[in-house]
Amino acid sequence: MTLSQSQAIHKLRELHDLKCLMRDGIELSTDVYMPATGGPFPTLLMRTPYDNHDGAGVLPDAIYQAQRGYAVVVQDVRGWYDSPGDWYPFINEANDGHDAIEWAAKQPWSTGKVGTIGKLLLRAYTVAGRPGEQLPPDCLGTQGRLLKCLPQLGLYRRGLSAGF
Repeated sequence: MTLSQSQAIHKLRELHDLKCLMRDGIELSTDVYMPATGGPFPTLLMRTPYDNHDGAGVLPDAIYQAQRGYAVVVQDVRGWYDSPGDWYPFINEANDGHDAIEWAAKQPWSTGKVGTIGKLLLRAYTVAGRPGEQLPPDCLGTQGRLLKCLPQLGLYRRGLSAGF
């Protein structure tokens, strides 16, 4: 069965405007979509400058994955929409992405296994690593300095075959 053929099998539970604490005290606005029952769930993180309440169409991807058994964390990056702070392109993304992954891994609804989803730019906003920097131990599927997919969970195989 391919990704496009999978069926939505879960009703959803939504948690809105949770506060995810960053190392400098800023609390970023974070929404979570997950199956309504069961858990804990493997977790996917999407950080966005496009509004976690459906800017740039991020919610369809989040809902799609949550209906298939994942907890999906959608977070406004610092200084955008519901997240406070000042935004400077790619200045805070490495630390904020690292902190968001660790936060998600420690939540009771998460298995502790965290990966990222989103188009390339959204993945870059998740962890824009610097040379020599270690990614959080909870991250899965690294390639270069950007997190790619979750081959361990069978996610986004078509992305791999397309060369992403």
